Amino acid sequence: MKIILAILLGGFFGFALSYVGATVFKNILKMLRLEDLTLAKIILFAIGFGSVLLSIAAMVGIFDISHLSVKSMNLGVIIGGLLFGLAFGAVGTCPGTCVGAIGSGSVKKAISAVIGGLVGAFTFSLSYGYFKGMGLFDTLDMGKLTLFNISDKYPSLFNLGFVGILVVGVIFMILGYVLPKQILKD
Repeated sequence: MKIILAILLGGFFGFALSYVGATVFKNILKMLRLEDLTLAKIILFAIGFGSVLLSIAAMVGIFDISHLSVKSMNLGVIIGGLLFGLAFGAVGTCPGTCVGAIGSGSVKKAISAVIGGLVGAFTFSLSYGYFKGMGLFDTLDMGKLTLFNISDKYPSLFNLGFVGILVVGVIFMILGYVLPKQILKD
């Protein structure tokens, strides 16, 4: 049953990405160049809406927070995030949108991005032991840090719990609504 749910949710996510134009490389690059912020507005609103739903579900008791998994924060995560951001900006796609882009006309670019991501993940898995031995994952190790305290298992920056997630979600939704459609001209 879980695999059926995963396939349905993945299919819905892919449909939504395609519907809003997030699988089109030109749309992503226009967003990153601040020429057309339609995708940014949609992303901000969707993150905010998801945060509001999560916080309400947790506060009402219909969401079990034991299913949440928080990854450790360290220098390796920071470097990985920077590499991801540079590649995202250079190519105009990310793992979720490049798979969806295969069906949107830019097949060569999409397949290249998928292969590049797989090669990068494979290379990292081969070099993980070396990086770990170097102390890359011990440097700036902040543990499983969260922004708001959602569980006693994880340290947090603010003691607001799911109310904090609710407030941030509403703020993201408002920002998604009021953000201008473009900042820079084509």
